[in-house]
Amino acid sequence: MRESTGRALFNEEKEILHREITEYSMEPTVIHCSHEILHINEAASEFFGMEKEQIIGRNVVDVFTEDFRSFIRDRIKKGEEQGRIGELVETTVYRGDGSVVEVELFCHPIKYEETKAIQSILRDMTAQKEAERELIKVMTPIVPLKEGVAVVPLIGTINRTRTEHMIQQICEEIPRHRLHYLIIDVSGLYDVDEHAGKLLYELTGVLKLLGIQPICTGIRPDMVRNTLKFLNRDGKGLIPTMASVSSALSKIAF
Repeated sequence: MRESTGRALFNEEKEILHREITEYSMEPTVIHCSHEILHINEAASEFFGMEKEQIIGRNVVDVFTEDFRSFIRDRIKKGEEQGRIGELVETTVYRGDGSVVEVELFCHPIKYEETKAIQSILRDMTAQKEAERELIKVMTPIVPLKEGVAVVPLIGTINRTRTEHMIQQICEEIPRHRLHYLIIDVSGLYDVDEHAGKLLYELTGVLKLLGIQPICTGIRPDMVRNTLKFLNRDGKGLIPTMASVSSALSKIAF
């Protein structure tokens, strides 16, 4: 009897401690069950710009932007059915004023007032994403080489955000240069993974639509297999490839 009572007191104290840690955490935290928001902490109230009473009771899926809602439903279902911790992901949510914010999302199962629930922690990525966009502008220049010819040197690691902004930036800059050829140099990439492959595929497609001939240079032996796979994804044939920028220039004739 004493052992049972002691265990109950321990569990109660543990739950109280968890609530206090959650409440005073600086990370916006949302606790939900069967899609219903049961509790949010002060940081979440400030983040969303809404009083707690305005958020508690709402469907947690509605917090996320439309393009992520199907993914979030599946994620919640797996978490509730399998009790599995969700991997860290990037997503977008709505604030109370309707503005969209990029966040990192981490979820894990908890027990809340004798109910199995999910605790979702949000991390505002606004400042980091702005810094990434500024860095992309510096790291992805279109460098004119001679009349009608320029090169885009791809450097480092490519992620989804960088892919989207690089394509946008390059498309905005192309009209200023009146290009016939754009050399895409991949020698500075660490690897041609899914994100880098998507960038190459989409960028070469855009260039062809604009009547600009893409040429890929700097493919290392360890990159060959993945690069060829992405460049020939639609089966319509590969774009020209050269060993280096200088060899590409020597082949271009007007």
